[in-house]
Amino acid sequence: MSKQNLRLLLADWDRTRTDEGEKVLTVQRVFRHPEFDSVWLRNDIAVLKLEEPIIFNDHIQGCKFL
Repeated sequence: MSKQNLRLLLADWDRTRTDEGEKVLTVQRVFRHPEFDSVWLRNDIAVLKLEEPIIFNDHIQGCKFL
């Protein structure tokens, strides 16, 4: 997958319309796990570097890991 095809869509609740606070960010670089296996989907995780920072607000918030 090429980074040119990747966009990060934030605060989208309904794909049929633009939601209040919705934001689309462009991915600058993808850092895949070095042992990613596309056949068995092992280590299927990546870090995305974005063209601009995510601005948190009432519609866009971070997640909590327990």
